[in-house]
Amino acid sequence: MPEKETDSGTNLYKYRDLKNRQKKRICVIQFITETYRKRRYPAFSYLNAGKGKKILFFLKTSLYNSKMEGGFEVREKTSAVLSNSLRPRPDVLVTCRYQGKDNLLAVTCAANAGYDPPMVIVGIVPSRYSYHMIKESGVFAVNLVTEEMRDIYAFAGSKSGRDMDKFQALSLTKRECVKIDAPFLDIAPVAIECKVTGSIRTGSHEMFAATIEYVHADKELVDEKGFIRFSKLHFLTFKELP
Repeated sequence: MPEKETDSGTNLYKYRDLKNRQKKRICVIQFITETYRKRRYPAFSYLNAGKGKKILFFLKTSLYNSKMEGGFEVREKTSAVLSNSLRPRPDVLVTCRYQGKDNLLAVTCAANAGYDPPMVIVGIVPSRYSYHMIKESGVFAVNLVTEEMRDIYAFAGSKSGRDMDKFQALSLTKRECVKIDAPFLDIAPVAIECKVTGSIRTGSHEMFAATIEYVHADKELVDEKGFIRFSKLHFLTFKELP
């Protein structure tokens, strides 16, 4: 754009052109920043509209194997192993009782299943000793597992209740549930009493859906409103992610 001096000697046209180019640059940077922030790229957490060089460097280094269509990243994909592909997954200990016999089972297929009413779902292989106990009694307790309970979890997952009393072998203290006829682990920071409402076979497992009847939690974990502060717990990840 040509320069034109005003009567006062100010280069007004040049000044306006510079301001417009700066505005365009800021708009482009803001668009890029907000687009990728929405896609939850942690690397953008420290960026702002004035850090154009950092944004461009990020784009050059992180999108080397991607294509851009319509301003959005299209990442290259490939096939992967099917099993255990949903993460994170909880490692929990399920406790149950049937005909006066108590047992402890390591479970990796477990999740919240609803909030009205509150429900959970756990998956158990039919050949497991605890399967028939839960199938017949219709109740169980889910015990959340921390990293400090790693050895307990490993032992419970490698031994069968048919051959031993796992509670006795591990010197574990059992507590009685309030709403159901089953034990829970005193060492567990959170224990959830559950009543089975139905089940479905999913190939290798049978998934038991159950309503939550009562929740036990260490007192120091519960806030004034009764909510559990899970951030205080270091949950077990028994098998590290690849």
